[in-house]
Amino acid sequence: MATISKQRTLTKWVWPILWSAIIFVTSNTVITQAQLASLVSRFSGPLDVTPSGFMLFWGALWWLFVKGWHAAEFAILYRLIARAEPTPRWLPWVLS
Repeated sequence: MATISKQRTLTKWVWPILWSAIIFVTSNTVITQAQLASLVSRFSGPLDVTPSGFMLFWGALWWLFVKGWHAAEFAILYRLIARAEPTPRWLPWVLS
């Protein structure tokens, strides 16, 4: 019985750990603005975005996408941890 309980506990924490690894990898991957502009123009399809046009757009609004992605990453991580540990064991200690 204890083995099943430990296995369930480990299984609950797989997704938060995996998502933390994804955050780490994406935070340490560097894509230059020129590479990003090239990718966007290549895959823009019918929008026909030019690299120079994208660079103008990105120069003005990059922070919305970068900071928005960071907020989304950590919101997802919070939900995964809350699902794995609905009532944190450390909470009573912090509140006392």
